[in-house]
Amino acid sequence: MRDIFQRHGTDARIVINPLYDQIALNPKDLAVLREIFGESKVFDFSGANAITEEMRNYYDPGHYRPPIANWVMEQVYRERPAQARAAGR
Repeated sequence: MRDIFQRHGTDARIVINPLYDQIALNPKDLAVLREIFGESKVFDFSGANAITEEMRNYYDPGHYRPPIANWVMEQVYRERPAQARAAGR
């Protein structure tokens, strides 16, 4: 996947979602993802945290509400350079 993304100039981000079950991604799996895609491209919101501790953040255990989705996307894309944002990339 990484090679295909690079070949096509895809700026992919890997997001490990904050599911209500609070099970954290295996640290070895997270390390592999970061090795493949790059430390700055992998975002882990799994496990116990402020999002997963609040039941009202979810419609059900697998679907979080739009404000949480918006916050996650803000975290994922906040470091993008201003010129890339303006160009729609």
